[in-house]
Amino acid sequence: MNLEDRLRESRRDLDDVRRELSQVNYRRARRRARAQAAERNEVKRDKLELMEDKSEALEDLARLEDRLDSLPGGDPRELAIAAEIDLLEREIDVLGVRIARHRDKQQNKTKRLAALEEERRKRKRRRGNLEKRERAIIKRIDDIVDEIEERREENQSDWPATLILDECLYHLGHFHLASRERSKLITVCRIGQEKWGLRIGEFPPFDPVECVHVDPGSWHYRDSSSPFTSRGCAGRGDGLATDINHLANETIEVAFYREVVRRYG
Repeated sequence: MNLEDRLRESRRDLDDVRRELSQVNYRRARRRARAQAAERNEVKRDKLELMEDKSEALEDLARLEDRLDSLPGGDPRELAIAAEIDLLEREIDVLGVRIARHRDKQQNKTKRLAALEEERRKRKRRRGNLEKRERAIIKRIDDIVDEIEERREENQSDWPATLILDECLYHLGHFHLASRERSKLITVCRIGQEKWGLRIGEFPPFDPVECVHVDPGSWHYRDSSSPFTSRGCAGRGDGLATDINHLANETIEVAFYREVVRRYG
């Protein structure tokens, strides 16, 4: 994969990470947890108030029972106190039921709060991991951009300013390049050989020409003194074409072909 492809892929990765980041908002989960905690505390306060009411009712009940016990038999107040005791007992039963309900409600709120807290922690961890990935991708993009700029600056002074491309095509696993400007073609081939690790074939002074090309007419057989004169292998000139490839990595020769087309095509 060449630098431009790596740069495009890294930018896509950065877009994906930032899209995920926009969907992970642990602060929202924290706000929900706070609201749930406030509701739980309110339920707790209500339960405490009910328990206080029940405690007061029990004290009143105890006092009434003491009064009832202290009355002599047949006292007319006995019936009224007994009725009041019965009313208090029913009230205490109701308070007990309400306290139990508030206890259940408080427990449910506590469980819900624990779940929200766990969700918030997970979101926070996920956001931290995404932010870490984001920083790593940004650094990778910066490194690739720096490498591209360094390579362009390094190559800018070496590459010919112009080059006439008489033939420029990629086929059958190699890059075929021909130009009437032989000295410039040699310079481009030297850059490919020395800086890209490419094999320069079928082009003196890098490689002798074999008699395997279109005969006559191939640019491999032509001469720089008369580039438009068709020649055959037997009467070949100094050569105005080359076949370029990389023995181990085809993507490098493709990248070199694109660089030549970008500069001179």
